[in-house]
Amino acid sequence: MPKSTTTTTAIPDDNYLAYDYDTDYDIYKTIYNISTKTNLYLEIATIIVNFFHLIVLLQKEMRLCAVYIFMIGLCISDIILTSINFYNQAGELGWLPILFAGSDGISCLREDYIEINIGMLSMSTTSQITCRLSLWLAILMAVIRLLSVTFPMSQRVKNFTAAKGSVIILIICLMFWILYSTWQFALFRVLWLPDNASELSAIYTAESLIAVLKTFNAFSHFFVCFFLSSQYRNVAKSLIIPKKQNKPVELTRSTSTITVRSKTKPM
Repeated sequence: MPKSTTTTTAIPDDNYLAYDYDTDYDIYKTIYNISTKTNLYLEIATIIVNFFHLIVLLQKEMRLCAVYIFMIGLCISDIILTSINFYNQAGELGWLPILFAGSDGISCLREDYIEINIGMLSMSTTSQITCRLSLWLAILMAVIRLLSVTFPMSQRVKNFTAAKGSVIILIICLMFWILYSTWQFALFRVLWLPDNASELSAIYTAESLIAVLKTFNAFSHFFVCFFLSSQYRNVAKSLIIPKKQNKPVELTRSTSTITVRSKTKPM
């Protein structure tokens, strides 16, 4: 008779592979802290550089060019956006007090209600407006450059790139993005709710790294204009190094009497 064979399998142990989640958490936390602090220092430098950048752009000879008018709006948007990002990240690290404490959602509310933090929502909306405005102003500057080179003799292009037309376009873009970003405010309802803020602990490693690139982009605008535009460079140098004033030289005429004696030869 053939012998019966039986096979046995070992019961798998649930803990046969211990994944070190703490190590991953420490790596992500380290990357997040380093990138956030680097971005904070870069944001401080960006705000300072862009303030000087704005002073140069507000000079009379710079305001006559359409590209520099759009650059003024772009510079102001970068200053506001960078300041808001700096406040949010500095408050998260405890460098600055958090003025608008709270959370965007609370579990004790009904499903058809969502809590809105007015302060944080206002800052977030302002960030969206300035970010979108900066992008479209950069596109408009590229379009103006293209039209000026392609159609240098066109009167319509000259009217479009004039200082007055550029200011009108800048105001239209600003109003459009303000309305686009704030139309939903008309749907809000004000209700009283007790304070029930919840602390959230989340790591946004990718967002913190991208924030460094965004800040560096705003930081580089001054240097791009300084090294690529001779007109901008001359105005910037004139603000730092005052021009020497030529002292007027007074010329005085002096008259002198000269007596001439003529000698006559004897005949």
